[in-house]
Amino acid sequence: MLKVALKGLLARKLRTTLTGFAVVIGVAFVAGTFVFTDTIDASFKDLFERASKGTDVSVQSRQAVEVDFATPPPMDASTLERVQSVDGVEEAAGYVSYDRGSLLDREGEPILSNGPPTLLLSQGPERFDPLTYTEGGPPESGDDVVIDKATADEFDWGVGDTVTYAAREPQKDYTVSGIARLGDSDNLAGSRMVVMTLDEAQRVLREDGYNDISVAAAEGTSPEELKGAIAAELGSGYAVRTGEEQAEKSAQDLSEALGFIRIALLVFAGVAVLVGGFLIFNTFAVTVAQRSREFALLRTLGASRRQILSSVIAESVAIGVAASVVGIALGLVVAPGLRALFSVFGLDLGSTSTQLELRTIVVALLVGVLATVVSGFVPARRATRVQPVEAMRDAEPHAQGRVRRRRIVVAALVE
Repeated sequence: MLKVALKGLLARKLRTTLTGFAVVIGVAFVAGTFVFTDTIDASFKDLFERASKGTDVSVQSRQAVEVDFATPPPMDASTLERVQSVDGVEEAAGYVSYDRGSLLDREGEPILSNGPPTLLLSQGPERFDPLTYTEGGPPESGDDVVIDKATADEFDWGVGDTVTYAAREPQKDYTVSGIARLGDSDNLAGSRMVVMTLDEAQRVLREDGYNDISVAAAEGTSPEELKGAIAAELGSGYAVRTGEEQAEKSAQDLSEALGFIRIALLVFAGVAVLVGGFLIFNTFAVTVAQRSREFALLRTLGASRRQILSSVIAESVAIGVAASVVGIALGLVVAPGLRALFSVFGLDLGSTSTQLELRTIVVALLVGVLATVVSGFVPARRATRVQPVEAMRDAEPHAQGRVRRRRIVVAALVE
């Protein structure tokens, strides 16, 4: 019966293709969503690992209430001295950051983004600097800033141009000392970057302390050992993580903050699968009705109801598997399209390779096969009710109808 089912599919290539097409679309969106969001996660992790360049241990104030991707509260300036006094610390530097400032365009209007903020970052020692300067270099005085390449390209700014930035202090004009990228990304996950000297950033933010302290371990000291020593020195009021742990946390926080993207795309994919299920149901219902004589002949030759049911279900499984494989392949095309679409809205993910996880393949196959089998089960049950006697009916009832119509037409013309 399996051979009969497969030969039946091959004999009706067009109908099989059209039935499978409904599955392909739904599976493509499911696979494309997972591939796209997995690529986002990998890109975020890569970006924050680059941002943690040279950092073996990161120190921040512990937040009373954990908020994803929020700037941690400032630490007292003396915290840096306490960290520097810990055995195993080769170098430590404090940083401040801010995500609510405004960069102004040439007309003096705030530059608004489609979601990602404009980040103010302070400059640190070279060993901790993750930026790659395509033009110029880091700020050398309180009147200099570095901006990201994406913003510079968008507003045609170059080294030596004047830009205006405002935060907690009134707006001030700065000279662009450098244009920078973060690894192979022109900004930080869509966020604009404004980099100042530490003193100027503290002045603009009216802060004396630090939001983050980056620490480099001395030779012979592992990041885990240094993390434990610093945590013991500072106590429970601080979040002390290795550089790798901090990069993973930052990437996870940002990924969770953008979790609505995954939900929205999966809902859309679910609607596509549901619509595809109705199409498959209707197609199988029509197919079973048209093949009643074929099923009757099989019953006459000794096929049982169970074998007929198994035959139709086998057809649906074969269609589901083939369509799911095509859908997964198409999903690999959909994902870069989604990525390009989000790049238009400023979410630059760099050039991290497309991520195809085993989970994506398994889920896509299950969705495609289950949608096909469930949609084809009711028509398959109907096929088992076909009686062997139906094989004795006239195979071409429509031929007589056509002859009868011709006779009527001819008679009308003769009259």
